Amino acid sequence: LALSRKKASKKKRFDTKVEVELTDKEQEARQELIRNSTPTTPLEIALAKELERRNGQIARLSGEVIKLKQFISKRKQTYKRKRKEDGAPTRALSAYNIFVQDRFEQLAKENEEALMSADSDAKMRRVPPASLVARTGNEWRDLDPEKKVTFHERAKADRKRYDEEMEKYQPPERQMNKKR
Repeated sequence: LALSRKKASKKKRFDTKVEVELTDKEQEARQELIRNSTPTTPLEIALAKELERRNGQIARLSGEVIKLKQFISKRKQTYKRKRKEDGAPTRALSAYNIFVQDRFEQLAKENEEALMSADSDAKMRRVPPASLVARTGNEWRDLDPEKKVTFHERAKADRKRYDEEMEKYQPPERQMNKKR
């Protein structure tokens, strides 16, 4: 009997909390009534304090949002990044860049074998990029100087390629100036 009363009272409390959408005029009238009235009962006093607390919270958070918007607007990039022109040659790679490229290609080949495998249990090797880059950097640092020589030679060849392409390349602005 006591349990059924508790359940019934819970249902009654839940049913009394029905939200109704108000029109702008009704909303304004209620706000005016709240501003002009003085709370007298303990419930009204408690509700007035809660309303005051929430309004203070809203004002504080609104101020913080305004400050953040101002901060973000100041932090926006004020310059445009210079974009590479379509016909421009790609920059020469350093020995380290070539080494990193080789490591990534090696990982891709290992995963390609897992993809092409008929075995459904074949697993792809997943390595987080940050740890892969860190590990590759450590491998480069610890690499024997004899092995580094091959990468340095490839970098010199790539630099030569870049220099040759740059000699042939004429940016669009320069072409216009030469015609005049």
